[in-house]
Formats: sequence, C-alpha cells, structure tokens
Amino acid sequence: MPPTPRGNVTEGGRPEIQPRVRGPGPGRYGLPYTIGKKNHDVRMRAAPAFSFGRKTKRDSTLGLINNGVPGPTYGLTATVTRHGLSGEPVYSLHDRTPLLEQDKTPGPGAYLSQDTVPLRERKMPSWSLSMRTRDRHPEKVPGPDNYNIPTTLGPNVPHKRGGPSIALGPQSLNYSFLYDYAKTPGPAGYDAVNPSVHKNRPGEFSLKKRVFPPGDKTRKPGPGAHSPEKVTVSRVAMPKHSMGVRHSEIVVSMVTPADVSD
Repeated sequence: MPPTPRGNVTEGGRPEIQPRVRGPGPGRYGLPYTIGKKNHDVRMRAAPAFSFGRKTKRDSTLGLINNGVPGPTYGLTATVTRHGLSGEPVYSLHDRTPLLEQDKTPGPGAYLSQDTVPLRERKMPSWSLSMRTRDRHPEKVPGPDNYNIPTTLGPNVPHKRGGPSIALGPQSLNYSFLYDYAKTPGPAGYDAVNPSVHKNRPGEFSLKKRVFPPGDKTRKPGPGAHSPEKVTVSRVAMPKHSMGVRHSEIVVSMVTPADVSD
C-alpha cells in the first residue's frame, strides 16, 4: 500500500480515508432570495417595489408649514347635519335629587286599630293571664294510698267467707305410674332390625385406590410439540431471506491475478 501523505490526517491522528469523505448536503448552499428588491434571484420575475418616505415637517422651498391645524378628519355621525343634531330628544339617567325636608307623617301601619274600641259599641270583658297565687297555709290531708286495706285472700279474713284451702307439697313416686318398678325396657331399648335379615340382601362394594393397567410409562409429545408449518415435504416452501451483517464502507472486493490477466 502506498504511504499516506501527511496532509490527509484526521484530528485524532489517523490517516484520512477517501470513501468516508462526503460532500456537503443541500442545506449547505444558500439560494438567492425571491422576496424584496435587494439580492433578488435573477431567474425569478420581481414585482414592483415602492418605498415609504418620512413625514415632512417644514419645507421652505414649497411653502409647507406644519401649524398643527387638523385636516378634514372629524368623526361625525349620521345625526349631525348643517342645521345641528337631528333626531328624537335624548335624556340621561341621574340619581334622584334628595328632598330638603322629609315628611315624617305616620302611615296607616303606625296605628293599632284592633286595640281601639269603636265609638258607641259595646265592649266585651277582657281578662289577663297571670301566675297562680300560692296558698298561705297548705293543707296536709293524707291521700287514698296512705291507708292499708286488709287482704281478701286466704282463710284468715275476719269479715269474709273463706273458700277451701289446698296446700302444695312435694311430688311422691310411691305407687305412681311415673315410676317403673318392673324396669321394663321401652321401644328405644331395642335396636333396629337390619332389612337384610328378612329381605333380599343387596350387593356391597368397598372403596379402594385406583389401579392402573400395566403399560408404557414413557412421556409422549403432545400436539404443541410439533411444528407443521416447518414441513416442506408435501407442499412448496416459501422463499426465505436471512439478515446479514452490515459491511464496512471501505471494503474492497477481492481481485485475483486471474481477474487482471489478459
């Protein structure tokens, strides 16, 4: 390989490779303007341009003097004529003028006509409500519940006729039907008879663990273990493409002596 000149060296000190050197893009170039008059693109048609001047205050040659008099720029409305304002009268709203002396004459609500008896009419008697007057000497008379009335129950009533009296004693089991002297068993003392003794006996079954028949215990693949989409024996296979690696920009194809020989 021929030696690399010293001028073609990058900032890192490595030799510069020509395939990696790229030119500027479209944004590198500045196109001429198509707006305005200055530096306008000569290939495009330019529209007429007009300049705006400044306001002249005083020109002695032409006799123009700015004396502050306004021109015909008055904001007149349609109601203003040469004879004055035309239209209907207009009134403005203002607050009410306060009275100098307020009239303090009482109105109808200031009188209580219900408290006044009309003339030449009969007045009904009226009473006022007040609290109860307390007695000076309260009376200490006993009430009905302060007396004890003799009872009317039982045989010991002096002025009443008593009924027969019966005493309640403890219960006696002697010679009573509630006490079993013979110790005879009742219906609950006997067990229920099995129906199989006097009827046909049904079949009996016992529960045991599940017994599997002998066989091959190896694990078999299920339907999900197969890939039928990869089978190409019975159908035409679709084209396949592999993703290769990215090659370098400076790789040179291999040239053998047979390629350059005549």
